[in-house]
Amino acid sequence: MAGMYGVRWNVPANRLEFALSGLFDEKTWHRWDVKYRAALCRPPAPEWSLLGDLTGFPAQDDEVQRGAGEHMRLACARGCVHMMLVFPDDSVAAPTRIRVHNLGLDGLVTVAPSLAEARRLLSAGDA
Repeated sequence: MAGMYGVRWNVPANRLEFALSGLFDEKTWHRWDVKYRAALCRPPAPEWSLLGDLTGFPAQDDEVQRGAGEHMRLACARGCVHMMLVFPDDSVAAPTRIRVHNLGLDGLVTVAPSLAEARRLLSAGDA
């Protein structure tokens, strides 16, 4: 499946929410990168959080993986204080966990197995 994306600010929650699915080619990644970076310039308030739904986002090529790491660093630089990432498949989540550790973001990122569990953790304040 070709890569698809969506991004929006959940203003009441002060949270940037996005969903990625399918395989991203270079053009799709570039379009997503532009949208993501533009969204980061418009946070509704300081100290915001991020919810990334990667349910349908399989393992990607190295360039996309490096770009995802850059997106995490950029979010932190722009005021993100917590990231909740949804990966139902632990084999896809494993490289992200390694990247998070290598970036020194262990305490900032939570991985959930489903969007419902991610929302439950966020609403309960457990993440």
